Amino acid sequence: MEALSALLLLEMLLDQGLTALEAATGAPIRFTRIEPAQQALPHMPALGEIGFEARFGNSDSFCGLVRLPLALMPVLHRLAPPLVRRFPDPPVMLSLRVGSVLVSPAELMALGPGFGLVLGTAAQVRHVIVAGEVLGAVVRHDGSRIVFEGGFVPLARIWPADWNSMTETHPSSATSPRPATPVEAEASAIEQLQIPLTFELARMPVSLAELRTIGEGHVIDIGALTERSVSIMANGRRIGEGELVDLGSSVAIRVTRIITA
Repeated sequence: MEALSALLLLEMLLDQGLTALEAATGAPIRFTRIEPAQQALPHMPALGEIGFEARFGNSDSFCGLVRLPLALMPVLHRLAPPLVRRFPDPPVMLSLRVGSVLVSPAELMALGPGFGLVLGTAAQVRHVIVAGEVLGAVVRHDGSRIVFEGGFVPLARIWPADWNSMTETHPSSATSPRPATPVEAEASAIEQLQIPLTFELARMPVSLAELRTIGEGHVIDIGALTERSVSIMANGRRIGEGELVDLGSSVAIRVTRIITA
């Protein structure tokens, strides 16, 4: 028996391995003789010899030798686990977020504790689960659970390019009394950047396999949340903290802390 084959079969020869082998061959398998290893007699058919070491819990291990007909080797090879270890199913970070706004660099720099960011009316503000900053799913926050109202779709379909914006372009700013210099034009172009701010209530890791099973009606228990506490995120980075507040019929985020480190 090749060493590679013996290693492949080491973990499956006893309880679970023999059960799988019986299912594959459609016949029961019994040990007809258990004894110290001896040299095979000339008239005995060719057998494959498989050495093994077994351990139950923390007890001492014991070694043994199993002889099986060579005709069973192809079946065992198909059932044996691979020797090469693969990476486990990669984790995916899910982020529970509420609302979003677009701000200019100047507006972002002006933010501080006490400032407010209006998200819209209560009917407009949605809870969204974001996966890997690429996919999103609309959810309903139900106490300590979140209930999915649909499956994951590209995030742009949930939060399109025309997010709520704090920036308004006035007609007077559309024209300039003189042509801008290259330096001024470059600075002006940078100021036209729109930085997306999102507001995170919680985050949780799931496996890629679990992510594939999530669809409408799926429930994730996230435990108790600080009801109105949020993390302020810019392009996936946590830049501040805030809290949800009601402004008449609208919902806003009041900034409570700026994170600079």
